[in-house]
Amino acid sequence: MRTVCNRGMTLMEIMLANAIFSTVIIGALVFMLSISQSSSVEYQALTLEQDANRVLEEMAHTLRAAKVTARGTEPDDLDPENGKMEAGQLCFQVPVDHDEDGDTTSVDATGQLVPEWGAKREDRFPSDYVDGFIVYRFNGTRVFQEASRNIDLNRDGDTTDEFDIGHMEIEYTDGGTHLGIAPPANSVSVNMMSGNAIVRVRDQVIGDIDGDGGDDPMFAINPQGNLAKSGTVLTITVFTSKPEERIPLLLKTVTSIELRNQ
Repeated sequence: MRTVCNRGMTLMEIMLANAIFSTVIIGALVFMLSISQSSSVEYQALTLEQDANRVLEEMAHTLRAAKVTARGTEPDDLDPENGKMEAGQLCFQVPVDHDEDGDTTSVDATGQLVPEWGAKREDRFPSDYVDGFIVYRFNGTRVFQEASRNIDLNRDGDTTDEFDIGHMEIEYTDGGTHLGIAPPANSVSVNMMSGNAIVRVRDQVIGDIDGDGGDDPMFAINPQGNLAKSGTVLTITVFTSKPEERIPLLLKTVTSIELRNQ
């Protein structure tokens, strides 16, 4: 009689097979994790860019016909009339129909049509107040410390920087009149106009955000030249980030607006 011997696997062969299988699984997991991280970073960049562009588009739409002005003695205002070219907040006025005559102009002492400057408010009716003011400004809601997470957010080679993370606000002051009537007392209104992903240097109106050694003002009028010679161009720079992400990005978005009114 002939016998058949069915040889089984040795312990060494089983261990080798397990090692190969484990290597394949680990490789697949690393690949999937890499894909997941890449998708997360791309999605983060997209949402940051969308938020920044939305805010900048809203500002640009309003400011093209606006008049940048000083806001009393506020030290943080961008005040081109007094030679201050860079700041962390922006005060301005827009043409308003405060007298409800169907236009936003009036005749001055020389017989010329001039804009009626004021604030067009979104928070109350009636909305047009001559001599009122509008302010765009940053409001920090939390602090991000690079050292606490050992993350070099601005890629400047260290983890010692601290940033305020917050949002852009639009403030309507309590000044101005509509049909000669002032708004109610203490009618200052502040509304959010962005998500909480705007980045500024901690406790500084103007500071070096991206680590290149130069200040990064949010608002700048003709930062490279003389106001009278080079026209009136307002540059708005917004840095956005989501520091709570595992791999946070710092995105810089810039727009320039040629102001129609001095």
